[in-house]
Amino acid sequence: MSYAADRTDRTDPTDPTDPTDPTDLTDPIKWTAYLPVSFRKDLALCGGLDKREIAKGREAIGRELYAKIPPLMESGGYIPHVDHAIPPEISYADFMYYIELKRGTSSFSSS
Repeated sequence: MSYAADRTDRTDPTDPTDPTDPTDLTDPIKWTAYLPVSFRKDLALCGGLDKREIAKGREAIGRELYAKIPPLMESGGYIPHVDHAIPPEISYADFMYYIELKRGTSSFSSS
């Protein structure tokens, strides 16, 4: 299988182009299921937070962060951040809310 840049089949979660970009068909939570258990603590995923959801306001920010950060942190290494860059549609107040909430969810522990 070719991994050409113009590939339209992006359903392979092990595709090396960017497996944690949430705009692709690869969900970082589903992607971790493809990793052997022995790799999960030694490999850190990063990204995967959808900037389009962050732009929808505080309620959407909470849903996005709590849906993704705790399970990804529990499955192994994870560095939470938005895909690409913060767009201008996100207000400063909402961005600061995102940062504070992310700090809290990143320290999530079920134990």
